[in-house]
Amino acid sequence: MYGQGDCSLIRTRYNKVILIDSGEGHSEKYDYGENVVLPYLLSHKISKIDYLVLSHFDLDHAGRSLLYLRKYES
Repeated sequence: MYGQGDCSLIRTRYNKVILIDSGEGHSEKYDYGENVVLPYLLSHKISKIDYLVLSHFDLDHAGRSLLYLRKYES
């Protein structure tokens, strides 16, 4: 088990993208942000995250937020 963090994506009917939490941060065993979440976003042609909501700053919820902020900088 690598932690309890979740990451949820909402796409509104007006095509706004809301990412709630960012999943677990990089661990020495596996990087969920790099290997799961980011490929999912790219495969669904998501080129912009309109809102990033962090429920709290524990590593398993906010650990990969910088990865997405860097990828989707305006």
